[in-house]
Amino acid sequence: MESDEDTENEQEQPVMVYETDPTNRYEKHEYVGQGSFKRVYHAQDHEKGVELTWNVLELKPLSENERKMVEKEYYRLKSIHYRHVIDVKDLWFNQDKQILVFINEMMSSGTLKRYITKYGPPRIAVFRSWCRQILGALNFLHTRQPQIIHRDLKCSNIFIHGQSSLVKLGDIGLSKTMRQYIKVDDNVDFSFCAPEMMQRVKRNNNDNKQKQILDQNQEQDESDYQWEVQEDGMYNEKVDIYAFGICMIEILTGKRPYAECSRECFKRKLSRIKKVNTNSSSIEKVGLKVNKNEEKKDSTPYDDIIEVENTPSPGVASDEISDQSKSQNSQSIILEQLKLQTQITQMVQQKNEGIMPDLYQQITDESVRKAIERCLISDPQLRPSAQLLLEDPFFGQADLPEEDEYDIEERKKEEEKQRLEKEKEKQRKEKEEKDTIERER
Repeated sequence: MESDEDTENEQEQPVMVYETDPTNRYEKHEYVGQGSFKRVYHAQDHEKGVELTWNVLELKPLSENERKMVEKEYYRLKSIHYRHVIDVKDLWFNQDKQILVFINEMMSSGTLKRYITKYGPPRIAVFRSWCRQILGALNFLHTRQPQIIHRDLKCSNIFIHGQSSLVKLGDIGLSKTMRQYIKVDDNVDFSFCAPEMMQRVKRNNNDNKQKQILDQNQEQDESDYQWEVQEDGMYNEKVDIYAFGICMIEILTGKRPYAECSRECFKRKLSRIKKVNTNSSSIEKVGLKVNKNEEKKDSTPYDDIIEVENTPSPGVASDEISDQSKSQNSQSIILEQLKLQTQITQMVQQKNEGIMPDLYQQITDESVRKAIERCLISDPQLRPSAQLLLEDPFFGQADLPEEDEYDIEERKKEEEKQRLEKEKEKQRKEKEEKDTIERER
């Protein structure tokens, strides 16, 4: 009789090896998914016999100095070891392909966003534990020298081991380091951005690098500007605290905050377009129409307001279809840009005025509501630090997952590293004092 083990062995197929690193230690296996800035694959470490992730960043053509700057930032991140931060195990630059590859530890259950989507929002005890772990990681990063700001904290950048409920922050520093060099559009999720992190700019049509910074609250034509993240140095670590407040709402509701933004606002913008054209037929001529179904289900914030027609009008000659399609595509892109800028404008206004997203009203626990309100204060100077939030009994007394052997080993490494750094600093100061005394003699 065939055993279960024999059947399992027959069904299990060897994984495909698509690539190895320069030292043949790591193997790249099947594709996992696409992040905001990177492609992710499964990987195997043959020296330790563990599964990892193989991450690929496609870069623009870099000068030698630029490449060194990118590598330097990642080597700095590689030196960071903390229980609630994803470990960067190794990295290298592929000059021929213009890509940066880095190897990360693997989290068994993927992102927190995916975990919540699969199992639903957690109970309060689990929620408190996750929050304490996230705050611990933020406090660790914010107290490094030099300081590290995440800048792109959201549930899709937080990872979880489902077997132990251990939570870790990932993609540390990607938002800042890669925006200048990565070969993709700026994929920042403005829903999680603190208001001081965002700026409204008008680009020079002849030179895209030239821009005029506009007042956040001044009425502007949405087709004439765009929102983007401010340059580094215009904000501090408190942007991570604001993003943490938005994460708390997403964790407890399972939904993305600020989806309500721009529904009514965009209707007003659309009515302006219709007034300019005197009637809606001019809109429909380019393939756009107003959708009367306000109760449409499973839609985006805009799907029940307007939709795009892709079919040509009856009787259009075949040689005219291509031109009509181009016109439709052009108008669709303009409309999507108008939707996005209108939505972000409304979000910024709400954030600056301290108006909570609609999903906040679904949260009934008073302690949670107060914690969220503290994090979403529009003035960053009044926003608490991660350390201050950890001192709140609601977070500070939450249960933590038990340490496994790996965690204990990594914690000991970090403690030893900190001890050596303190000893080195002490020796430096003693030498300075000694040199000062010698000079005075």
